[in-house]
Amino acid sequence: MELFLPKLDKQLGQSSYVATENYSIADISAYILVVVAVNALKIEVFESNQNIKSWFDKVSTRPALQG
Repeated sequence: MELFLPKLDKQLGQSSYVATENYSIADISAYILVVVAVNALKIEVFESNQNIKSWFDKVSTRPALQG
């Protein structure tokens, strides 16, 4: 995770979504990894990764990721 999160944050600083400018399965996969990092591994992801925080807030509202 310590290598993945900075790379993800950098990517999200250059693109609206993980793989392209459109929402894709890559976003769902990355969302799950961030949830695991925050909830299971207790990593403070959002404090040092503002691009991940903005992206996470945006994709959290999508129907596929609710419930």
